[in-house]
Parts: sequence; structure tokens; C-alpha cells
Amino acid sequence: MPTITVRNVPPGVVASLKALARRHNRSMEQEVRELLEGYVAEREAILDRIEAGWQAQPRRLGIASIATGTLCQGALLRSIESGVAVYDTLFVELAARSGCPLATFDAAVLRAFPDIARRPRDLQGP
Repeated sequence: MPTITVRNVPPGVVASLKALARRHNRSMEQEVRELLEGYVAEREAILDRIEAGWQAQPRRLGIASIATGTLCQGALLRSIESGVAVYDTLFVELAARSGCPLATFDAAVLRAFPDIARRPRDLQGP
């Protein structure tokens, strides 16, 4: 098993370790091992919870991710079929995948994608 040497440990810490070891009926070496193992396990558990929380954050906020490769492929196909610039069809593709209308003043986009593209005034409620 690997060995770790710790230098310059304050005398008060050494005294506290000895007292803990006596209380737990262990050697000071065993006490230090137990403390290190417990500390590391606790920190790993905390980091796992933090990482899980961050990974769940987009879902809690209603943010969905779309693979950029498939998004770009869809936009490129829409561009080829419609003659509309890929820049514009990226927004059309995002709207289509999100199931929501695309608000635009661009006449070419409105003509090419009447099922997705809408004028802003047509999206206003009563």
C-alpha cells in the first residue's frame, strides 16, 4: 500500500489525533487512515450531488438541448429545398423542432415555410 508522509503537523493536531485514536481504541496511524477515508468519501459524495444538481438544472429551467449536427443537417436540407439562406433555416429548424412558430418579417422565410413562420402581428393574442 502507498505511504504518505506529512511534515510540520502542529503539535496540537497531533495531540488531538492521539486523543481520538485512544477514544476509538486504535493506533494513531489507523485513526488518520479512517479520518482520511471518511473525509474523501464525504467530499466525493458532495461533489456527486453538486454535479447531479448542475446536470438537472437545464431540465428544471425548461431548457432542452438539440444536437448541433442534426440541427445543421436539417437546416441545410431546408435551405437546399427552399433556396432560403442556411442562417435563416437554422431558426426555422429550431422552431420546427421546438414545436413553436417562428416570428419573422423575412418575406422569403414566410413564403417558404408558411406552416412555421408567422408575422409577429399574427402571433399576438386578442
